[in-house]
Amino acid sequence: MNKLVKTSLLSVLGIFLLFVCLVFAEGGDIKTIQLVTTQVNINTVTTSAINLNDYKPAGFFSIELKVSHTGTVSKVEYETSNSGIYFQEPTNASDIVTSVTSNSGPNVNGVVLASFSPVISQYIRLKISSTDTTTNDLWFTIQ
Repeated sequence: MNKLVKTSLLSVLGIFLLFVCLVFAEGGDIKTIQLVTTQVNINTVTTSAINLNDYKPAGFFSIELKVSHTGTVSKVEYETSNSGIYFQEPTNASDIVTSVTSNSGPNVNGVVLASFSPVISQYIRLKISSTDTTTNDLWFTIQ
């Protein structure tokens, strides 16, 4: 093969490899699940477990919480499990959001959006704790 053919083949191969890398680097689809639409009466509501293997996340997680009526959501936290049986808050985990009221958020409308980075596990579930009676909507987004 002459030098021009080799250079052309290498260029085509390089462009193909770049395209493949960009496709895989893009990450997975964004999936949003509505987990809670309920009134919380001074207690904790725990969502059903989510099998993260069903969503094949790239490692990006967020929640959107809407608090209606008077009352305070004292915190939203997460628990993880590798078995799907034993759930616990991971060591050194932080609450996702704290002290949210119907007047919280950047638009003072009770809507708060927050990202978080859970430890690697197959299952996750979220917990909403309230100090008063509130009505909450909670969406969980995975990418």
